[in-house]
Amino acid sequence: MKIRTLIVDDSPLFRESISEFLDDLADVERVGVAPDGNAALEMIRACRPDLVLLDLQMPGLNGMETMERLRPLSPETRVVILTGHDQASVRSECLGRGADDFVSKNYMREELPAAVRRLFPGRKGGRTMESTPGDR
Repeated sequence: MKIRTLIVDDSPLFRESISEFLDDLADVERVGVAPDGNAALEMIRACRPDLVLLDLQMPGLNGMETMERLRPLSPETRVVILTGHDQASVRSECLGRGADDFVSKNYMREELPAAVRRLFPGRKGGRTMESTPGDR
């Protein structure tokens, strides 16, 4: 069973990039993309993803507000904050307010597959084309 994943980011270029990256991850299926928190909440109601990859800075509802509204709507959905703001204080705040994991966009290719494996241990979640160091 694939990990149904929703991408939420206001950058069309990043949404495209992460979509292509997810295509290379085993057991991950992209079920949608949303440009902001409001659109994300609508999609979460409609498709009930297993995983939401959520940017912090977006117009309208930011990532934190979106995450707070998402939790009562779909408590079983896992949330990974995927952001360019890789300060320890930001990471700590996100995890303290309910994010399941935090991945820097700068290290996404290295960190995201490991985060998916941690959150969904019964599923492979690794790369299909090559193994990551933790897979050996």
